[in-house]
Amino acid sequence: MLCSIVSIRKDETTARSSQLTTTEAGFRLYSLIAKPNELGLSPQVYEIYETVIKPILDNDDGLSRREIIEAYRQTYGRPLARKKLEEDILPSLESAGLIVQEPDPNDRRKMLVYPRDPGNISCQKLCQVSLRRLLALRNNMSSSVRI
Repeated sequence: MLCSIVSIRKDETTARSSQLTTTEAGFRLYSLIAKPNELGLSPQVYEIYETVIKPILDNDDGLSRREIIEAYRQTYGRPLARKKLEEDILPSLESAGLIVQEPDPNDRRKMLVYPRDPGNISCQKLCQVSLRRLLALRNNMSSSVRI
């Protein structure tokens, strides 16, 4: 009888520690997906932003898509499909408010990625990006009004 009581208590202790381990694992998992969830992003897209794009996004000249693809290859050791970047990752990050895409002032066919987070961009750079947008709007309006 004493052996069975000891055995039951041992099983209860194991079950409690198992529950605690499961709960801790649940909290760890939630901490990984909480921030992407708040932004409406998938954990994969947010991880690409944090590990690939954000560390090199401090560049005041913006990032080309080619630079992002190369940084991804260097970080993960495998290529990133251009189509996935252009149609999935960058639009998701832009809609979450983490980046903004602007045409390259030197080559209007290319798009550059700039940070939108005020902590990552200087006031001067924010004014430059806004001015570029206004000028592009003005040019588009004046070209469409021509008779």
